[in-house]
Amino acid sequence: MTSQRPPESTKQGFTGVQKPTSESILNGHSPENPADFLRHVLVDQSRDGIVIVKEDGSVHETNARFAAMIGHSVEEVLNLHVWDWDALASRRELLRMLHEVDHTGDSFETRHRRKDGSLYDVEITTNAAIFSGQKYIFCVCRDITERLRYTEELVLTRACVDKAALSIFWIDPDGRLIYVNETACTTLGYSKRELLTMGVWDLDPEHDQKMRPEQWRNLRSSSILSFLTRHRTRDGRLIPVQVTSNYIEHNGRELELAFAQDVSELELSRENLSSTVQRLAEAVESLRLAKDQAEAANRSKSEFLANMSHEIRTPINGILGMMQLMQTTRMTPDQQEFVELTIQSADRLTRLLTDILDLSRVEAGRMEIRSEEFGLDEIRDSVLGLFGFTARGKGLAIDCSMDPNIPPRLIGDEARVRQVLFNLVGNALKYTEQGRVELEMTLLSRKDDGQVRILFTVNDTGIGIPENRLKDIFEPFRQVDGSFTRKYQGAGLGLAIVHRLANLMGGHISIESEPEHGTSVYVTLPFQIVGPKGETPANEEPENVGPPGLRILLAEDEVSNSLPTRLLLEQAGHMVTLAENGQQALDLLAGQDFDLILMDIQMPIMDGVEATQAIRESKSLGAKKDIP
Repeated sequence: MTSQRPPESTKQGFTGVQKPTSESILNGHSPENPADFLRHVLVDQSRDGIVIVKEDGSVHETNARFAAMIGHSVEEVLNLHVWDWDALASRRELLRMLHEVDHTGDSFETRHRRKDGSLYDVEITTNAAIFSGQKYIFCVCRDITERLRYTEELVLTRACVDKAALSIFWIDPDGRLIYVNETACTTLGYSKRELLTMGVWDLDPEHDQKMRPEQWRNLRSSSILSFLTRHRTRDGRLIPVQVTSNYIEHNGRELELAFAQDVSELELSRENLSSTVQRLAEAVESLRLAKDQAEAANRSKSEFLANMSHEIRTPINGILGMMQLMQTTRMTPDQQEFVELTIQSADRLTRLLTDILDLSRVEAGRMEIRSEEFGLDEIRDSVLGLFGFTARGKGLAIDCSMDPNIPPRLIGDEARVRQVLFNLVGNALKYTEQGRVELEMTLLSRKDDGQVRILFTVNDTGIGIPENRLKDIFEPFRQVDGSFTRKYQGAGLGLAIVHRLANLMGGHISIESEPEHGTSVYVTLPFQIVGPKGETPANEEPENVGPPGLRILLAEDEVSNSLPTRLLLEQAGHMVTLAENGQQALDLLAGQDFDLILMDIQMPIMDGVEATQAIRESKSLGAKKDIP
């Protein structure tokens, strides 16, 4: 039954199957005459459900189709009431509707509930008749669930077609438009009625009506055609469109389904793109030239720094050598102090040169990170040995703790790790006047592939860093106090180099500080664990390499370097032969036997790199080419 009751003025009723006797024609009894037989065939074999109900809503009779529709047997249906399957109307409303049904008949739609609780849509045609004073309502029920679904899909499909971003046309073989969507109307500026009176030649000025038969044959043979053309709008404008035409057979009828996309913006974009590409090419060329110039300038800077570093190191090394030689002689206490101060100043200048050169290499992308085996315990001992004297001289405590879970042997760049820690500990000592400096090494993580991450923490109780200076503390040539009257010396390169080296090694650096309370610097670095074969027992001391009394070839063109080096080596018991350039070194090696060569890099005639390469590639030197 229904909750969608027709207006009050509308009568409802049955479709006129009346039963003149009490014998049922729906429950399988044999008909007694042709009329009953006809009714029997029509009812039992009907594709619609048929049910006869009384005015009180009870079921008088039903056919098998209706019982199947609501998921019950015929016997079960005979014990039901209309509200047992109607899903929309209340019992009171259904009784009122049954009372109002008359013999004129009516149709309406509602929803029925099956035995399993599922719902389906149904169309009901009703009629009423009175037998022996009893009113019967005859209902023919048709399941319209699929029909409604198809109708809804059709509505949605039409809406999608009308609102599609493309103009859509159905065209007959003669080229006449028989359907257009709303997008076509909007794009072209015509109403749908106007377009349906046109042919494709009215829209496409390049389309000749006389050529339509040939174009149709081409479409039939290829099934699909795609081309770029222009459509004329109502106001006379020509817009570029990309058209895709499809050959369609539908219900024995041949049609063309065409999709047209307005590519005006695409054409404009293509022109803009061409212009942009041209400008981009010019910009790329300018950028390439600027890059080449920058790289050339950077190379020049690096070469200049390298050359200047060598030129400055050479006399400094000479000074250091001479001072070290003087330390081996008898001197007054004042002279000893002068020599020590000179050596400290030279060391400081050497470290500054090293920092500047390293920073230049990092910025130029020429700093290489090596992989070699080492132990952190060795670095720990180096830190304590190098800075212990300085700490004691300032009355500071210095300590270095190492996590016992850290593997004894690691693979990484030992020299750069030392440089990082030396810079951090040196900085901490420089800015700390009382208290202590601590270096902590902690194992953060260990992966199955043998990679570990280790945290290095340097804590001090020094002057600290103001919060507003923390943001640029890793920039080169920056110090907490940048004035000319600052108390602490230095170029401000230490943390800048540490920051860049940590990044190069795949690590991270951070800093915490509180003015007048101290600073903590955290550096996390990755390493690889050395396998069992590469481990060195902790209780074994490495053997000294090289016996005394070596025959050494010293290639050095600067007398200030060669003289102290030769004297120091000879004092150690070695025999030293001098060469002033790489070519002399090759000649001496060819005629004499040596255990070791000490080779300078920059020398006249032939530098150290060329000489070393010539030695390694020489066939005439025999086994000498492998000399260390």
